[in-house]
Amino acid sequence: MVFVSFDLRLFHINSPFRKRGWTRSSLQYWDLSFKEKVFSLYEGYKEQIDSFCKVLKGFGIFAEITKEKIDKFIVFRNSITHTFSADFDEEIISIFIVLEAIVYFSIFERIGFKPEEVSKLLNLYLYKTRLCFNSKCL
Repeated sequence: MVFVSFDLRLFHINSPFRKRGWTRSSLQYWDLSFKEKVFSLYEGYKEQIDSFCKVLKGFGIFAEITKEKIDKFIVFRNSITHTFSADFDEEIISIFIVLEAIVYFSIFERIGFKPEEVSKLLNLYLYKTRLCFNSKCL
């Protein structure tokens, strides 16, 4: 890997495309797309996320994650990011809640929590916010 990196640097230095930054700009896209990254995170926490979705159903939020729904959310996110306007509905909101849970699973696992502990924290958060919402303490 070191030799490949070194060879690419030499190519870049001696390249006729150097002024346009062709080498660097094309190499930066050698990664998964955002959709693929999100879906692979979902696949990693599928069991916990599916049980989280069941808990959400108890609150009247019908969220189920599929590749198509992730695609729909990414299109929505890109629309807001690049055009500063987008239409959203309850489905986008429910997808957001589930994707937010995926982020929490990822962060908490990275700092040492077990998935079961994160599930308990998320369920507690749901119950606390639901109780707060019902008692108008927002």
